[in-house]
Amino acid sequence: MMSDEKQEKASALKKYTPAQLVEIVAQHRLWLWREGGERADLSYSDLSHRDLSHSDLRNVDLSHSDLSYSDLSHSDFRGSALCYSDFRGSDFRDSDLGGSDLGGSNLGGSDLSGSDLDFSAWPLWCGSLGVKCGHRLFSQLLYHLASLDVSDADEKTQAAMAAIRALSGVDDFHDAYHTELDSINQEG
Repeated sequence: MMSDEKQEKASALKKYTPAQLVEIVAQHRLWLWREGGERADLSYSDLSHRDLSHSDLRNVDLSHSDLSYSDLSHSDFRGSALCYSDFRGSDFRDSDLGGSDLGGSNLGGSDLSGSDLDFSAWPLWCGSLGVKCGHRLFSQLLYHLASLDVSDADEKTQAAMAAIRALSGVDDFHDAYHTELDSINQEG
């Protein structure tokens, strides 16, 4: 059973019909291309179980929204405010989330395979557990973990870090990621 507080928050979220959402995304696209339109503000919205796949949502505000179990695959969220949102079970496959703010968001059970999260804020709480990710994101997270300075930590933590750093190929993960990034930058 949903608590009164959760029920109140859920009912306070803005709701949109499919037609309204299509129009908001279309207006946002015009705004992005400087052809009129209006920047989409979808903060505090209930967009759960929606299909926003293949959408250009750069610089959109989706903060504090419910996008749980939504199809967000193949979409562009670069520079977007995605903080404190519920993305549980959502499909982000092959999406670009570069420079987006995911701080405080619940990504539990979402699929980020093939997605680009360069320069994004990754939520470091239980809401990022169980996320399905591809080689690239795994490589980035592993490399950053292995790069932490734990010299002032207890012996157990230092031993764990030594084991992580001793893993065969930690540097290879990082090198492969940067080689991929360099080739992408040269193509662009």
